[in-house]
Amino acid sequence: MKNTLRILMCLSLLIVPFAAVNAQQADPLMQSDSDRDSIPDKIDNCLLLDNPMQQDSDADGFGTACDPDLNNDMIVDAHDIELFEKLPQTDDLRPHLDFNLDGKRDHIDGDILRAWQGKSPGPAAKRTSSGLIPEQLGLVINDNDPVSIEIGEYYRIKRNIPDANIVHVQLPVRAGISRATFAPAKQKIDQALPPYVQAIAIAWTNPHAVECNSITSAISRGFLASGCDNKNVARYCGFSDFNPYFNSYSRLPYSQFGIRPSMLLASSTFEETKALIDRGLSAQATHPKGKAYIMNTSDNIRNERAEVFDHAFLGRAINQNIDIHLINADSISDTNDTYFYFQGMMSIPNLKNIYPPGAIIDNLTSSGGMLEHNTGHTKATELIAAGATGAFGAVSEPCVHKEKFANPAVLIAHYTSGQTLVEAYWKSLEQTFQALLVGDPLANPWAKEKTSGYLGSP
Repeated sequence: MKNTLRILMCLSLLIVPFAAVNAQQADPLMQSDSDRDSIPDKIDNCLLLDNPMQQDSDADGFGTACDPDLNNDMIVDAHDIELFEKLPQTDDLRPHLDFNLDGKRDHIDGDILRAWQGKSPGPAAKRTSSGLIPEQLGLVINDNDPVSIEIGEYYRIKRNIPDANIVHVQLPVRAGISRATFAPAKQKIDQALPPYVQAIAIAWTNPHAVECNSITSAISRGFLASGCDNKNVARYCGFSDFNPYFNSYSRLPYSQFGIRPSMLLASSTFEETKALIDRGLSAQATHPKGKAYIMNTSDNIRNERAEVFDHAFLGRAINQNIDIHLINADSISDTNDTYFYFQGMMSIPNLKNIYPPGAIIDNLTSSGGMLEHNTGHTKATELIAAGATGAFGAVSEPCVHKEKFANPAVLIAHYTSGQTLVEAYWKSLEQTFQALLVGDPLANPWAKEKTSGYLGSP
């Protein structure tokens, strides 16, 4: 009976006048919700069909629930039905064919597809940017930390983060906390954030670690115990769960993977953090041209990325805006157009360059994420203070496993394609549990901004 009602609902939605959506244009689109699924019309990928989890299995901007257009030609026709019927009825491994979102592909989905014949997919809100937008970002503030409250408020105002996307937690203001202390805060964040929130900004410096996990990984994916509890490897040199978001085409990481990638809004002082936020904002859609440096340093242990970097990516092979260089040196100097600086040193000897807004400085070393400890390793917050908009550091000994550090080619490719810093950085990591990511998550120098409106029509 439930499935029959679902089919009837889909049929009825096909004849709803599109003017029903336009009728609400007098109200802010973040306040209107045509299908009453708790997803504001401004970002809803199925405007007229209840789909609160926003599944978009083929990442084309239309939610799976309103997208039986299997060949993406903007019309549901016999070709789509033929594609569907070529697959066994019991196939449950293709989520883009699960139109009623019941976890399997079966004859009910076939009935929905046939009911849609002759119509376009959607309608869906048109993406206003090639990357995530403020309405899709959560902001987490630690009420036990007055600086966190200040940073959070500054970021909220600068980025116009909706009040519904802000979560207040109470955590000890110290470098590391236990998994037990962290658990209630994680539960509160997950319960409080709306389902359309896809990523998170964390407005503090401490805590930055949950035992051997970084706070960014723990908030995004939950505490990954296997990385800390494996007694068969020295220190924390083993691996934990693979990052399914790695090098993906996904535009909705929470809807598709249950992961909300996060970054820490942090630096050595409040003023430096404000400057970081301002840099991220000023970089927006500037479409700059500049350079990337992959450093082959004298540190034979930490320059692994340079040793394995594919020379086919040098020059402008990845993006015409960025000229990639692999150089044999311990540092660069006197530059003002470096957007990507991939280092491999315990301590970077020279950071005195002018880094343009949106720039990333990424150092492969053991303890760059141990922000409150004097380890002799260059800290991620030092990179932010030097002028970076994004930086990386490990919060526990990662050993030299390239999977635990950003893949330069992947990071450059996704960032310069118009994705935000948080999307690109997270997509560059195969292992996340020790990775502390610091910077403005919404920074997007190569954003492809678009007019608002709707995709498709019934």
